[in-house]
Amino acid sequence: MAARGDPVRMLIFGDSWARSPHGHLRTWPELLADQLGWACANVAIPGGDSNKLGMQLDMLQSMLADSGAMIHEDAFALIHAGGNDLMRAISGDFLGFAGIASCNAACCLSPCCCRIGVFDEVADNVEELMIRLDEDLGIRNIIVVGLPLTPSLPFIAQLIKIFETRLCLGCVANYVLRRLNSTYNRVLARRFQRYHKFCDTSAGMTLMMDEAAAIDACSKNQESGAAMWNDGIHPTQAGHEALAEEMYARFQVLSDSHGLASMLDLGTESEDEDYQE
Repeated sequence: MAARGDPVRMLIFGDSWARSPHGHLRTWPELLADQLGWACANVAIPGGDSNKLGMQLDMLQSMLADSGAMIHEDAFALIHAGGNDLMRAISGDFLGFAGIASCNAACCLSPCCCRIGVFDEVADNVEELMIRLDEDLGIRNIIVVGLPLTPSLPFIAQLIKIFETRLCLGCVANYVLRRLNSTYNRVLARRFQRYHKFCDTSAGMTLMMDEAAAIDACSKNQESGAAMWNDGIHPTQAGHEALAEEMYARFQVLSDSHGLASMLDLGTESEDEDYQE
């Protein structure tokens, strides 16, 4: 939390990718705020799913009241959620989720058909937080981060191997993954459109950032991809620093392109046509 009298310009919500359970490790959203020169308040809950986003806003309001910190008039809220929701869905019924994901990839040109329930649940919770941020704090600058759905993430690479060996889907596993990433980002982008209808966002920005594409870019730039990962799911400090650099560059381009209600990444290497809104 910023010191008394120092305006907070970055509000961070989410999970362990936004706030590490290890106190010594600084996450890429925190490092992004540093690069922008913005004081930040981080209320993300390591291990929390998107159902905890409302609780995090309550925590933020209490922290602001206790510290006396003010919120900058052009503050941004960065929301990094959904990973633990997805983990819960996969662990609860892996084969069922794999079947839905495969149908989505084979048959779906829009997130409106072959809906993926966990994606809708996350989007509902993110949208509710966005509306509360507007109503409670007047925050209209929103950054929503996509999921790390890429084989560059070791855990995802392991899941792809299961597709290949158990489900005989090796030839299409990466395509299924790209479609999942695209579908999730589109679901969130459509919530942006609905949010714009009900909230006065003329003075703000709503940006959608594709984390999977950023991870892919960082992995190519690293001498060893293993150096980015602390375990199968979480980045090391070096990984967070690389992601912060990449996200900073992407944020600069997105914010310079202000005017679109929703922008679905820049320079993603898969299904670029799917990111045009």
